[in-house]
Amino acid sequence: VAQWEPALNAIVGLIERRGATDAPSTGSLIAVKDSVAVAGFPRGTLGFLEGAMVDAQPRDAVVVERMLEDGMSVIARTSLPPKGSPGGMTPQTQNPRALDRVTGGSSGGSAAAVAAGLAHAAIGTDSGGSIRIPAACCGVVGLNPTVGAVPGTDINSFVYSIASTGPITSNVADARHLFRCIKGSHPSDPLTMGPRPSPRSHTEPYRVGILREVVETNLDPEVRQAWTRTIDALTAEGFITVDVSLPDMVHVSIEGPRVLGIAESTARIEDTFAAHPEMRVPDNIEQIYERARALPSTEVARTYALSQRFSADVNTMFGEVDVLVLPTLPGRVPAADDPFNEVDVIVGGVTEQRVRLLTRLVNPWNFSRVPAGTLPVARDSDGGPISMQVVGPWFSEDLVLDVMEKIETLSGGPWDTTPPPSD
Repeated sequence: VAQWEPALNAIVGLIERRGATDAPSTGSLIAVKDSVAVAGFPRGTLGFLEGAMVDAQPRDAVVVERMLEDGMSVIARTSLPPKGSPGGMTPQTQNPRALDRVTGGSSGGSAAAVAAGLAHAAIGTDSGGSIRIPAACCGVVGLNPTVGAVPGTDINSFVYSIASTGPITSNVADARHLFRCIKGSHPSDPLTMGPRPSPRSHTEPYRVGILREVVETNLDPEVRQAWTRTIDALTAEGFITVDVSLPDMVHVSIEGPRVLGIAESTARIEDTFAAHPEMRVPDNIEQIYERARALPSTEVARTYALSQRFSADVNTMFGEVDVLVLPTLPGRVPAADDPFNEVDVIVGGVTEQRVRLLTRLVNPWNFSRVPAGTLPVARDSDGGPISMQVVGPWFSEDLVLDVMEKIETLSGGPWDTTPPPSD
């Protein structure tokens, strides 16, 4: 950290919380996103609430308790997007895989720290791609678990009904180990306390769903080629491909964040400022308030119904296939040009907003609340990572990780960590 962090800006502060000795994971060094409470240390909040939680935290988040009990040591807090930064970005943090590309957000500091080898693994949160986007940008592994699989107690997340906490690691085996450590119900988080569906039996050969909506969407040619190579490699190993369709996928990827995301995050933000009357509401938060207050209740209800219908369709689809395999990002990892502002990028010859490029293939799985993981499989012609995403039915994280591990092997992984230049 002393040697490379000045070039990276991934670490907010160092921590010394030593895990139990002679435990299964003794010696593992973990970084946590700065929205995760660590007793005795300050906690930031997602950028626009910067400063709301600056006091030393009175207790550990449940996931931190579980890591310490398992022997892991927490060594650092990782950066969050600052006030006013565009969606899907941690603009101040450098990408150790490609310094000219974005790190993604909002767990960009966690992904960059792992990619640079500053920690063995990191904790991120994901309510619209915030584990998978930075993991894909930084060429590392990320797992967004089923909503309710991991306790979110004492972790700031503003879209709380679809938010998950999960691992960011340099390889799939570590992601599996860290997930098994932090998962499980806890009475402090009601989302974890509901009934669990019985695990489905999966026998090889696995059935891999190929989504028509992704086949027909605009993709960068090199991303499409990497996807085709991945599917061909799995087919050569005996996997069976099945064409499937989710007609509402595009609609939910637009309306979910625009309506439910704004409504829920505004409610949480209002509660936070109510608890901190000494804080002035920034101008950009007032703009979010205005957008939320302008949403008709009927539109919120219709979007919630859309989310429920999409979730049911996803569940039905997983009666036909075991997993989906698709690109994590539809285009190359975007350049870090003008990172504090929203800009347009070119994907396959078509112009779209950078935030849309980063989110459109990842956030549908938040709204269906199913597990989704990402791992790097190739580099584009300019050296940036290209990653694939594996999506499975509710509480099928082990299955998702099994398929990710197979892809990792077939694509020549896992990737080594890459410290950035130290100047």
